[in-house]
Amino acid sequence: MAFSIPHVELYDALRILHPTFSVAVIFPLIGIVSYFALTTRQRACS
Repeated sequence: MAFSIPHVELYDALRILHPTFSVAVIFPLIGIVSYFALTTRQRACS
């Protein structure tokens, strides 16, 4: 008997991959924005 892969809807695939997208895109974006905010604040205060 052959092993068959169950059909995965696009909605289900996106729900499964959502945490990966968050870690790969959103967290680095938060880091970049906070870095620029800190450097701008240091430049403005000095």
